[in-house]
Amino acid sequence: MKRILRILVGTILVLIVLVSVFLLVALVVYPAEYVRRVLAWRASDYGDYMNNFPMRTM
Repeated sequence: MKRILRILVGTILVLIVLVSVFLLVALVVYPAEYVRRVLAWRASDYGDYMNNFPMRTM
């Protein structure tokens, strides 16, 4: 049981470190406002073209 718990905790820690490194690299490469906007909105516009645009036939 302790081995499974240790593996689970280790996996979670590795995932946290990977996400943190990814976000730090994104903050270095892109402006902070852009990164915050991407994290807040995520894929909010996904499928808009297929579902909503254009409203009239072309």
